[in-house]
Amino acid sequence: MSQTSRFKRPAVLVMAASIALGAAACSEPSSSASVASGSTGEAVDVVNISFATDPIEIDAGTEVIWTNRDEGVHHTVTSGTPGDKGVPGLGEEKEASPDGLFDGDLPDAGASFGFTFDDPGTYAYYCTVHSSMTGKVIVS
Repeated sequence: MSQTSRFKRPAVLVMAASIALGAAACSEPSSSASVASGSTGEAVDVVNISFATDPIEIDAGTEVIWTNRDEGVHHTVTSGTPGDKGVPGLGEEKEASPDGLFDGDLPDAGASFGFTFDDPGTYAYYCTVHSSMTGKVIVS
């Protein structure tokens, strides 16, 4: 066997294996993989001091699961409307108006909070730590 053919064969096998792995990575996940995740709700990531999906539209009876993705940053998911400090000399300060429907604490990255929306309507929420963070859940 020549020196050249001895080195070509392993290279061909490595290429074939790479192609097979690449094709497997591009295939659609099986239905058992999505069932195994255990999530039956809609996900909202809390990232970069914002609610990534806003508004989110869901059917009645669906759980929304918020997950903090901001490392070292504390957030909340509080139903109602945030306060407004106003602009000094131009506007009056408004107090936050939590409505008591839900209030989830997301103290650090990886923390999650879920709430099931049973009744149709539009639900406003905000972060009590960062009043500029607001969102809506629209339930049909």
